[in-house]
Amino acid sequence: MTHATMLRDTPRSLSVDDVFVGDPGLTARSSPGWRRAWLDQPMSGVSGGMAAFRSSVVAQCLDTVAVLRAYREPQVGEHWQTPAASERRLLAQVNVMLGLGHAALAQVAAAAIDPDLPDPGRVFASVFVLGCARDPAWLKRTFAIVRAAVLRHPQESAAAVEAMCLAPHAGIEEALASGLTDPDPAWRAVCVRVLGYRGALTQSEWGRAMSEDAPAVVAAALNAPVHGFEPSFCEPLLLEAAHACHEPLVRGALRAGVSLRLSSLHGQAMRLGSGNPRWADALYTAALFGRLQDAELLLAMMAGGEDRWTAVRAAGPLGATALVPALLELLDSADRTAEESALLQQALHRITGLTASGPAGESTLPPAWSLRQQWERCQSRFLADRRYREGGPLNAAGLIERLQALTPASPACPSRSTRRDLYLELVAASPKALPRFFPEDFVGSQRESLARIASSVHASTH
Repeated sequence: MTHATMLRDTPRSLSVDDVFVGDPGLTARSSPGWRRAWLDQPMSGVSGGMAAFRSSVVAQCLDTVAVLRAYREPQVGEHWQTPAASERRLLAQVNVMLGLGHAALAQVAAAAIDPDLPDPGRVFASVFVLGCARDPAWLKRTFAIVRAAVLRHPQESAAAVEAMCLAPHAGIEEALASGLTDPDPAWRAVCVRVLGYRGALTQSEWGRAMSEDAPAVVAAALNAPVHGFEPSFCEPLLLEAAHACHEPLVRGALRAGVSLRLSSLHGQAMRLGSGNPRWADALYTAALFGRLQDAELLLAMMAGGEDRWTAVRAAGPLGATALVPALLELLDSADRTAEESALLQQALHRITGLTASGPAGESTLPPAWSLRQQWERCQSRFLADRRYREGGPLNAAGLIERLQALTPASPACPSRSTRRDLYLELVAASPKALPRFFPEDFVGSQRESLARIASSVHASTH
C-alpha cells in the first residue's frame, strides 16, 4: 500500500483491489540450507501457515479498532485534538485489513455479530472497516450487519449508527435514502439519523420524518442540522415537537430553533424555563438564543429558590453583564458547595474572562472579593446592550476561535458538549448557512470543517 493510498488522519474510501498486498507466497534464493529447512514442510503448509497468520492479524486489528473507539472522545484534562494520535492508530488498523484484501474483509463481516453476547465495539469496528471499502459488494454486507445490530441490542444499534455516520463510503447516502420509506420505524430512524449527520437529508425528507408518529424517527430528525432549511417550513414542525411530552423531542426542537433564530421557539423555551427550567434544558437553551432581556428572569431565579443554580448555568451562554453582580453575590455566600463555587466561577469567566486567583497568583477557589475587585477595575469597558464571551464581544470570529482553541475538557464542561453549543451559537450568529460541523468527527475531519467554516464566515463579513 503506497503512502498516497493510506488512511492517515481522516477516513476515506479505498478500493480493496488497489491496496491489496497480494496473495501469500514464498520466494527464497535456492540454497542447501533452505532446502534442508523445508524438507519436512510442503509448500501447501507454508501457504496455510501464512493464511492463518493473516487471519490472526485481522482479528487483532479488528479488536484494536473496537478498543480505540473509546479513545476518540476527549477525557478530562484533554482537548479536542488529543485523540488524533489514537485515531491515526485506528486508521492504521483499517489500512492493514483493507491491504489484506477481500478475504480479510470477509473475516471482518463474519466476526461483526457475536452469537453469544452483545459486543458494541466489535459492531462499530466491523461496520466502520467495511464502510472504508469502496467496493459496492461490501456496502451490502455492511447494511446487513447494521440491520442485525438494530434489531438485536440498543448499544449495538448505537455503535452501528456511529460507524455509519463516520464511514466514508460515498454510496451510503443513496442506500439509506431508499430506507426512509421502510416499514420498520427503527430502520427509518437509523436512515434519518445517519443521513442527517452526513448532511445528506433533504428538507422534504426531514419534513416527512418530523411528521411521523414514531418518536424515534422524530428524535433522529431533530439531530439533523436544519440551519440550511427554510425557517418558515421548519417552524410549525419544530413548534409541534417543542410542545410534546417527550423530553428529548422538546430539547431537540428548542435547540433547532436556536439555529434558525425562531422567536416562537424562544418563547416556548422561556415558558418552559419559567416553570420547570431544568426540564429539556429549557432555561439553558433559552439563553443560547441570546436575548438580553432574558437576564431579568435569571436574576429573579438567582435571588433565591432551588432553581438558582440552573439560572447560574444559563448565565454564561447568555453573556449579559447585568448578571455579574448577582453572580458575585452568590459567590460570596457561605451557602454553597465546592461544585456550586466552580459553576459560579465558570459563569463569571465565560462572561467577563476574569479568573480569580489567590494572593500568589496560583489557581484556587478564591474569595469573592478577588473577582469583585477585578470586576470593579474593568467593568467600565463593558456595555449593557452587548453579549460578551470571556471578556470580548460575542461574535462569529470569537466563536470560531473558541471552537479551534485547545482548551482541556473539565468535568463541568465536557469538550464535545461545549463545542456543540459553540457551533450552535455560531450558526445563530451567522447571516448564512454554515458548513456542517460535529465534534464527534475524526480530528482531521474537524480541522477541515473548521477551515471551511472560517472561510465561509470571513466571506460573509467582507
